[in-house]
Amino acid sequence: MTTMQLNAEIFNNLSYLEDNEHYLHQALDAIKAIVRKKRDNAKTISVKKFKADLSQPLPTDEFVGLASPKREDDVKAKEQYFKEKYGRYL
Repeated sequence: MTTMQLNAEIFNNLSYLEDNEHYLHQALDAIKAIVRKKRDNAKTISVKKFKADLSQPLPTDEFVGLASPKREDDVKAKEQYFKEKYGRYL
């Protein structure tokens, strides 16, 4: 099933519950539990990967090697570079 088909199926099934607030709350709680589980798993994987990356030396790209620690633009560019490259692990 495609994502669009799955979305349609979910909303179709939710339409049967629309007249009963109790069942809607149960459905919402179930969806929130699934989302919470996915977020927790994603965080755990990211932390493991981040620690694995830290156990090895950071790669040095030419861009980082050429940056001057004294020029403000270079410092900002360097921060942006590391944020883009490793930000998902933080």
